[in-house]
Amino acid sequence: MKIARIENGKVVETRDMTIEDVPEHKRHLWRTIVDQPPAFDYLVESRVKAGWQVTATEAFRQYTIVPHSRDMMVRAVKAEAQRRIIVVTGATDMTGCLVKQMNAQMRAAELINIKTEGGALTAEQQVESDALKALADAIKYIRARSNDIEALDPIPSD
Repeated sequence: MKIARIENGKVVETRDMTIEDVPEHKRHLWRTIVDQPPAFDYLVESRVKAGWQVTATEAFRQYTIVPHSRDMMVRAVKAEAQRRIIVVTGATDMTGCLVKQMNAQMRAAELINIKTEGGALTAEQQVESDALKALADAIKYIRARSNDIEALDPIPSD
């Protein structure tokens, strides 16, 4: 249990002990702390301790719910898009994702060069070409949705 020492109607100290542990001649200076934080959506808000409401027997912790800044929300959307792109590429981190994308671009260029030089893709190469195009389309889709979401006001939590 936590208690708070009160001076001039304000909390000046808190301790992790019961009111019964305070000497009886000092108990009038102490109040039992009631701390019931309000629910909030951590994806779009922060809970901030805002002060105290002091009564004759209790000190109630007060909170303010503050929306995240627009900049913080945009960064969160970008981070989620990046996470999804990493998953789509089959990588485990950003570096691996970039390497996989560069390798995919290089292989796509090789396949394009075969066609540009008048050649035809084998069935296996065509499957590979289609898979590379699907990967590029998936990444472009994620980026486009990220841009759409970043343009919303307010930016949704999900």
